[in-house]
Amino acid sequence: MNYCKLTVLGRVGKVEEIKTIDREKLSKVLNFSVAYNRSKKNQHGEYESEVTWYQCSLWNKQAEYWCNKLNIGDEVLVEGEPSIIQSESKFLSKIKVESIKWIPKRSHLE
Repeated sequence: MNYCKLTVLGRVGKVEEIKTIDREKLSKVLNFSVAYNRSKKNQHGEYESEVTWYQCSLWNKQAEYWCNKLNIGDEVLVEGEPSIIQSESKFLSKIKVESIKWIPKRSHLE
């Protein structure tokens, strides 16, 4: 048996509306994106920011729960099954989300 899980701590980008996929089974999906930012030094010793986007999907009860709670810029921790999809000339990183946690905003005084 093979199993792979990916955990990403990042900020919510685009949040789509919840969709019903299968009317008989009432399957629902909520698609959203999460950006992972990291800084690294370039060859000149200067820090550069690099962003990786993940296309995430929540299903059924989780989709219903989170559809009105996720906002652009929210910090979240998502865990789930990763996949890579080739689209035209680029690759998309996708996550079928198994769990999601909202990270409260930190105070500027901390």
